[in-house]
Amino acid sequence: MTVLLKRVFYACPFAHPAFTEVLGERSDVLLEKLGDDSPEEEIAAVLASAHAFQIGSIRNELAPQFHAGSELLSRTPNLLVVSTNGAGYDPVDLQACTDAGVIAVNQAGGNAEAVAEHVLGMMLCLTKRIIETDRHMRRQANIQRFEYTIELMWKTLKRALDHEGIHPKTPRETLREAFKIGWIDDDDAWMDMLDQRNTTSHVYLHEELAEDNYDDIRKVTPILRRTLDFLLARYPRGAEREK
Repeated sequence: MTVLLKRVFYACPFAHPAFTEVLGERSDVLLEKLGDDSPEEEIAAVLASAHAFQIGSIRNELAPQFHAGSELLSRTPNLLVVSTNGAGYDPVDLQACTDAGVIAVNQAGGNAEAVAEHVLGMMLCLTKRIIETDRHMRRQANIQRFEYTIELMWKTLKRALDHEGIHPKTPRETLREAFKIGWIDDDDAWMDMLDQRNTTSHVYLHEELAEDNYDDIRKVTPILRRTLDFLLARYPRGAEREK
């Protein structure tokens, strides 16, 4: 008995490796893959002989040349079916398929469980005010502590400089003098931190600004740690009181 070979092709990217695993085990199916970097000669040969085209549902993930429209269908004289997986069929022109006598089918529901989980997660976020609480915690537990830390740090540096006979009056003067004598190694970063502290102290932040400040705080933590370690080494606890 002669087995009719079914020629199926798909275009990268594809949703799940199970597709290639299952069809790859079929002796009556020839599975071929095309991508953006496939030579034009190979693309033309595959399109000319293909019986089925498996395609994803997201338009912007697929190169326009592989959208199932009139241009591609004009190059597939043996094509019988275009099959999409996922919700919707954005890369498929249904009218062009109808005009070419090509069946268009869609396998919806494959990710139904994931969508349901996502919906439940969003419901929990709304009912338990998770996002609102997260923003509040970022503000109170991190940004506000950053404000206190910068305030204490520059005042500690000023006190140490006074002890050394250098008497700056403002936060910026303090940082400049500390930089001049090598106590801090990144003057620009410290000035940025000072500006950041002023921003967070005097502005009730919009959500986007709070997020930016939070990210910046994480980046400058090592700089603060180095300065603290330097001061602890230079002024051991109790040393100033003994003098």
